[in-house]
Amino acid sequence: MSIIDARQATAFIGTDSIDRALSILRHYLPLRVQEFSNFAALNHEFLLYSSGGSEWDWWPARLKKDGYSLSLLKAEQGRKLFLVDQDRNNKTSIDQPFPKGRVSPAWTSSIR
Repeated sequence: MSIIDARQATAFIGTDSIDRALSILRHYLPLRVQEFSNFAALNHEFLLYSSGGSEWDWWPARLKKDGYSLSLLKAEQGRKLFLVDQDRNNKTSIDQPFPKGRVSPAWTSSIR
């Protein structure tokens, strides 16, 4: 699934061309694309894949800025998989490993 937020994309990377293109293409191709505000309202905990290092990979910074908790599940060759939690009272660091013993069935959604 791809999550889009054209306004925030422009704020973080200076362009919304990818978000706008995905928004249009989803009407013509079998793409799973959802506006972040709608996604976040239904998914309080989800997985985020980060390719890392590129200016296009702005979601971890955006979520952290918005107060989301990001727990690192796996890292390999610069790529990272995070568990994202909307619990804004949780101050988990973006680089803190995932707490052992905590498993959630809500891991069914992910962000590109």
